[in-house]
Amino acid sequence: MPLKNRITQVASDTARYHLSIAAWFLVVIGIIYIVLRSIFTTSDFIPNGFMDFIYRPAKIFSLIYAISASNSFLTFFVRHGVTRRDYFFGTSIALVFVSFTMMIITAGIASIENFIFPAGETASYFESTGSVLATIGEYSLNIICYYITGWLIAILFYGFNTIGKSLAIMGASLIITMSGMLWGESGFEQNITRLFNLHSPWGLPMAISFLGTLLLIALVLWIIRASSKNITVKMK
Repeated sequence: MPLKNRITQVASDTARYHLSIAAWFLVVIGIIYIVLRSIFTTSDFIPNGFMDFIYRPAKIFSLIYAISASNSFLTFFVRHGVTRRDYFFGTSIALVFVSFTMMIITAGIASIENFIFPAGETASYFESTGSVLATIGEYSLNIICYYITGWLIAILFYGFNTIGKSLAIMGASLIITMSGMLWGESGFEQNITRLFNLHSPWGLPMAISFLGTLLLIALVLWIIRASSKNITVKMK
């Protein structure tokens, strides 16, 4: 099979399976949101609506799912003659596709919610097309960070000794912290703001947050690729 076709097949199979799991996640979180919204009628309950409600659970879901599933996919594809390289590129493409698809679907649901139950805070996402796209981009990139962090943990636990496993935990903590810093989601953003004398709502200008997150994703993917080159794949 030609190289591009192998990568495309890996991406297609992986994305299809991931999306089937993600669909169940969206349904479950959606039901929880509806129940809680029916109980709590004040604006104190999730003032930014469904999109804000699902964002943090989606990150945790992505991290845990990647940890639990990554090595099973590696074994499956290698057993069927797929190289580590093809597996890596195909899986990377699939994770990007799944992350953006989840957030686009979520934005669609949130727009319907905003139309039916208009609220000032919720409507802030939909003041302009640029605002919606920026929110989808921010949330999707952060979910990708959590996906690949779980993938990194899985790879290092799969093919390395105790030191490698310890490095996986420390590396994962650092990646998540840096991701939070870039978007003002951790306690470090105030220090970053003072250091660079910045005054944006995110602690950093959005362009820098996007660029920094892309560089962080590229770095983690490079580490995953380098780590997975020589590991022994367990065929059972």
